[in-house]
Amino acid sequence: MDGLTFGANVMLKNFFDTESSRTGQKRPVFELHLPLILEQLNVSMETFVDFCILCGCDYCGSIRGVGPATAFRLLRTHASLENAVGSLDPSAVPTGDSWQVDEAR
Repeated sequence: MDGLTFGANVMLKNFFDTESSRTGQKRPVFELHLPLILEQLNVSMETFVDFCILCGCDYCGSIRGVGPATAFRLLRTHASLENAVGSLDPSAVPTGDSWQVDEAR
């Protein structure tokens, strides 16, 4: 999904289905369209990037207990990544080199 956060308008999911060799089931290829995602979620690009950071990305450590539903709820409730993270139990939030939010943005 990182391609979408960098502004790719379309992303193909399962194009190279490496899981099918393990599971024996071929998964269908589907397209993700960034403008449609932003519209349907009713979020800005900046909020979408913050959502992806909260969900966990290659550039920041994951926050224990925060998946897509929780990340979306946190951003709706607190309006920014900083406020959302500030509302969490500090022991769940990565620190130091593993939590480089500014670089991830």
